[in-house]
Amino acid sequence: IFSGDEATVQQKQMDWVRAKLRYESGAVIGDDEARQEAATYFPRPGDRPERVKAKEESRKQAIEQMRLAAGRAAPGGVGAPV
Repeated sequence: IFSGDEATVQQKQMDWVRAKLRYESGAVIGDDEARQEAATYFPRPGDRPERVKAKEESRKQAIEQMRLAAGRAAPGGVGAPV
């Protein structure tokens, strides 16, 4: 059981992960897959500072890939003129 803040952080992480995985696969995301993906992109207790930084960079890259794929649909998106 998590405190209110911890539960909120975990929920936000899982929301992000499920959106990313759904974008990639279009399928329903299982809990195990989502937890593994969250551990890939978000810091966990015991992560060293360089690992935390690497995860941050990985999140930024994933966000940029999704933004580019969304094209004009993304806020500030780019793409061919309509």
